Amino acid sequence: MQSEQQQEYNRLTEAANETLNSVAESGTFLHVFSFWRLPAFEDHVRTTLYTPRRPDSGKDPFVSITTWKREDDFNKLRDPVERLKHPKELKPTIDEASKILDPEDASKVIEDLSAISLTSLRPTEGVLGLDGVGYRFSFSQGYFSLDLSWWCDRPKVWQEATSRIEDVVSRLHRAKPKLAEQDGAGQPATRSESK
Repeated sequence: MQSEQQQEYNRLTEAANETLNSVAESGTFLHVFSFWRLPAFEDHVRTTLYTPRRPDSGKDPFVSITTWKREDDFNKLRDPVERLKHPKELKPTIDEASKILDPEDASKVIEDLSAISLTSLRPTEGVLGLDGVGYRFSFSQGYFSLDLSWWCDRPKVWQEATSRIEDVVSRLHRAKPKLAEQDGAGQPATRSESK
């Protein structure tokens, strides 16, 4: 990739990261947590769990999955001829999907996350990473919150906690969507769109 293309890719990366870091708020839903998976050479994904603010609202929890199609955007810049096939000002290719969850599944996820503990907030070993996967987890409950980041070669003292977080998020991705449609301001059972 040449210098001009590298600069354009850097701008695209910055715009994509801004989108991934902007977690949407909702008046009727509570943002429970967000989890980012940021591999060096693959698509970046943010997974966010929302639950109804009022349990008696008749609305169901849902998971939102936002993906930056990084490889697609990189391919647009691979060579000058390919670049000419796309708009002058490139915007990141973002795919957004959501899935309504059974309230019991969402409650179990929240319960499992609440049971995770960190034995130490300050790892003693240093980690140097170049190629691999970065992770970020942000959890909020009332006045308490946690924002934790780690590399694929995680600190030993965080091994259990970070593995359990990754497992919980993986379960959300595999969860079957609830079949009933939401009404009013709720989200559809499944939805996917690219921007």
